[in-house]
Amino acid sequence: MGGSVITVDEIEEIVKRGIKKTINKFRENPLYFFTESDLHSYFYYCIYSSKLEVVGNNKRICLIHREYPTNFRYYKKKLAQDDFLEPYPLAEKKGGRGHYDMAIINPKFAKKHYDNINDIKHIINKDVSLLEQRVKKDIESVKKELVYAIEFKYVISNSKKFIDEVKADNKKLLFSTRWGAKHAVNLVFCSIKDSKNIEAVREEVKKSSKKIDVYFVQAWYDDDGKKYTPLPVKNH
Repeated sequence: MGGSVITVDEIEEIVKRGIKKTINKFRENPLYFFTESDLHSYFYYCIYSSKLEVVGNNKRICLIHREYPTNFRYYKKKLAQDDFLEPYPLAEKKGGRGHYDMAIINPKFAKKHYDNINDIKHIINKDVSLLEQRVKKDIESVKKELVYAIEFKYVISNSKKFIDEVKADNKKLLFSTRWGAKHAVNLVFCSIKDSKNIEAVREEVKKSSKKIDVYFVQAWYDDDGKKYTPLPVKNH
């Protein structure tokens, strides 16, 4: 493979800057983003660089991907349950694989499976049979395939559903730290003022596992157009 490959340390610096820039943009302009997808897009814009590519053999692979498959199985409805503590083994064919809102692939993993088009299918990671092969061959390497697993949540109403959705994302990310990701980040944005349910979402962020990084970023305008930007909350 020709050319230099970005290091994990360099990726970490890029992502940290992207998180900070996205948070600042939201706090400066609460109406800038209409949907969660808008937040995904802006964050992608913040971190995209040709450095985050693996190049060689006349092929080019980007290390940033949306809706990237998990390396474990689960039932989505169980993620928010306190007693659901472990994902299901792949071999049990129980539940299904999910997806991260965004993932940054470990360049070492990409480089390892770069030689031909069939190997590249390992990097794409949609074929569970190939994942099972990797697990049987070297399970520890499978646990290092991603530098980042990232989830986003955009709280735009006082619905109680957001409490469980944040809990579920946190649980999925906690599983990710055991099955593929060096870092797991949940970015929770809120564009409305406090209510009982919003306070509950904030508390859910505060008590999140210290093995993942969870942010609660709130900014909104009142009926008179005054902007409120309380300081972001982080779980540690």
